Amino acid sequence: MMTLRAMGGWRHADTVWPSLFLDQPEVACDDTHRDYTDLPPQVLEAHRLQAAREQAVSALERQRA
Repeated sequence: MMTLRAMGGWRHADTVWPSLFLDQPEVACDDTHRDYTDLPPQVLEAHRLQAAREQAVSALERQRA
């Protein structure tokens, strides 16, 4: 804390944190279709219900626009 006060406040660019992630690979966007068939039946049903809710909301939002 004393170091941060001596620096005149906290600035992310002045910390060690950015250097810790320099060697990490870029995270790619994963927009592929997922296969949930190997989930337990209860979890699969919950996933299907959530997907149906999201689709219904999306359809309603498109109708309003």
